[in-house]
Amino acid sequence: MQHAQAAKQAATDAVTALLDGGSLEILDGVTVLAVLPLSATAFGAADSNGLATANAITADDSADASGTADGWQAKNSGGTVVMSGDARATADPDNGEELVLDNTAIAAGQRVSISSWTYKALAQ
Repeated sequence: MQHAQAAKQAATDAVTALLDGGSLEILDGVTVLAVLPLSATAFGAADSNGLATANAITADDSADASGTADGWQAKNSGGTVVMSGDARATADPDNGEELVLDNTAIAAGQRVSISSWTYKALAQ
């Protein structure tokens, strides 16, 4: 199945709009290691390929718990999970690049930041 350019853009914009004012949680299993607030407008508009880039993500200046990050979830402003995925230290092109961290070992109290995040709703 192939999607028209406008469909790719609309799908991405619809999903990313759900995250406005929400948060990105970094997880070790079900344990929340860090919570990073998203901007009031979480993502910019999707480009011609249907790819959107997150606006500034506020760092968590003091991680909530220690552990090894293996997952993430993005929540809307009401706290409902909109999307989730795997976290890893290196990109895995076979599984799709999820959340890639420079160090998956997080210690309680450390600063956790995300330098960039992109999202694309429809691959084709």
